[in-house]
Amino acid sequence: MKPVSPVIPSRPSLPEQVIAENQKDYLPLPAIVGQDGVVLTRWEMSEAERQLFLEQGHIYLMVYTRGAPLQPFWLQVEPPLVAQTADQIPDGYDTRQPGVMSPERAKELNEQKQEVEALADAIESHDERPA
Repeated sequence: MKPVSPVIPSRPSLPEQVIAENQKDYLPLPAIVGQDGVVLTRWEMSEAERQLFLEQGHIYLMVYTRGAPLQPFWLQVEPPLVAQTADQIPDGYDTRQPGVMSPERAKELNEQKQEVEALADAIESHDERPA
């Protein structure tokens, strides 16, 4: 996996900083760093990683704590809500559980997934036609 920018593609104007930009022992890490201390990054899987994930359904997380207590973290696939003021938080959004998806959003994503699968099937069928 590799870190990618923009961190939130639908919000490219959000200010990002590059962590470890000039540190030769580390890869540069594009991030949105909130005033509350939350650091948000986005990662892209290679084709091989995507296939392995589809087969196994696992993601491993390693955090180098240098012996300090582990800080809270979460992983999610839906772009997170990034609100700069309380009035930007949608009604009904549970702010106690980052990344909670509403039933409506889950239905919308499922419909998008079905459309992508249908398109992939159509492309595969087209590729199998004799030349």
